[in-house]
Amino acid sequence: MTRVLLAALLLSASIAFAQDKPCSPAEASTAEKVVDRVVNWTQLYKAYQDYRHCDTGPVAEGFTEALMRCMVEWKQMDGLAKPMDQDKDYNAFVMKHLRSAGPDDQKAVYSRAKMSCPKGLDGFCTTLTDAARPPAAFKGIEIAPMPTFNEPAKK
Repeated sequence: MTRVLLAALLLSASIAFAQDKPCSPAEASTAEKVVDRVVNWTQLYKAYQDYRHCDTGPVAEGFTEALMRCMVEWKQMDGLAKPMDQDKDYNAFVMKHLRSAGPDDQKAVYSRAKMSCPKGLDGFCTTLTDAARPPAAFKGIEIAPMPTFNEPAKK
């Protein structure tokens, strides 16, 4: 319950910020191009600072993809941890995009944070594993494959 409330507050805060400054179509176009070229934490933070007010639609999808590109590399994680620790809005932004990533990406982040946490970043890694952890409601549930027209349903 607390996580749901916290997530709702973070989302509303980020939406409120995004509404403070409108994103023109030209800015959105530029933001998409900039975010598409992000390959490290410094670039991601700079793109966030410059274009966070455009964090909707295709730009938001681009931010999520950029975050996952950098997360999959799992290099220089202090370059993400430090700004997240110092900037609560950036922290909320990263968490929002981590939670909006696909299940395979979340699983990869969860695994890396759990098994390869850099020294001194235990709290940061716990934050990532908490955000990327599969919902408890789905743990252990196996879903049977759908029957095809050529074979009878399995019981």
